[in-house]
Amino acid sequence: MNKAVDLIKETLKGKSLYRILFNWQVARHCVNLEGVCVDLACGKKPASYWRYWKINLSRLVRIDASKEAKPDIEADLNQGIPLDNDFADNIFMFNSFYLIKDPQTLAREIARVLKPGGRAFITAQFIKSEENRADDRFRFTSRQLKEIFGCAGFAGAQIFPTGERFSAIGNLADFVIGNSLAANCLKIIFRPMCLLADKILPKKVKQNYPCPLAWFVIAKKVF
Repeated sequence: MNKAVDLIKETLKGKSLYRILFNWQVARHCVNLEGVCVDLACGKKPASYWRYWKINLSRLVRIDASKEAKPDIEADLNQGIPLDNDFADNIFMFNSFYLIKDPQTLAREIARVLKPGGRAFITAQFIKSEENRADDRFRFTSRQLKEIFGCAGFAGAQIFPTGERFSAIGNLADFVIGNSLAANCLKIIFRPMCLLADKILPKKVKQNYPCPLAWFVIAKKVF
């Protein structure tokens, strides 16, 4: 994938900078996955990340609380995951973990549904504007996420930052600039500058004082 070309194309489509960076994480980490996959809080299909992952869609189970999403299983994840123990090889939960009432309980549910050695792929926002909805509850630090998934029975969760402080600025600016053609053309100039600034930011700053848009978590079930 040519990221420069993809950045331009997705920007002209009106995608947020976060959505673009998140999709790149999916393209990097969610490839050549075998077995049964479960997409929690899946939303309407096809989601934009479908163009970036490499999985067997015939073995994908979609779960969402909304009938409009037309999921395979309609369920409120706050009440648990309506699947058997050791059901799935891979579980995804993208851009919805912050809406859950009890993230620790859901992490245990994800571990229950995963087969031994199965993996969970989770995105959790860190820099994000507050939404005008009752279930907008959390913003997560990397330490919180390690504790949540560690206590749920996962081995050494890998946590990758999605963007950094300058792309966070660029993403927050989206809400001010808007999505007109002129605005999107302006973003084509502005966004590469944000990404370049993130890249040249000193490593010590990024390591000791991280400020990403979100965290991309990959957690493997121990047993």
